[in-house]
Amino acid sequence: MSFPLDQTFFGLTLEYRHNLIQQIYYLVKHLRFNYSDVLNMPVYERKIYIDMWQKEMEKEQKQYNKSKSGKR
Repeated sequence: MSFPLDQTFFGLTLEYRHNLIQQIYYLVKHLRFNYSDVLNMPVYERKIYIDMWQKEMEKEQKQYNKSKSGKR
């Protein structure tokens, strides 16, 4: 009897690894986290930091657009 195994059975999917690399990139480059700290950080915590950063960027973009439209 054989059991067909997906390639992901013994490892992470390509999509998961891609998302992990993106999260590491944003946290290290934009939020100045240490690479090893990000790797050791729980998934939920990485997502919280990225969500907070994204909301902050959206808020800054709205303020910029507001000030830009007011100068005309």
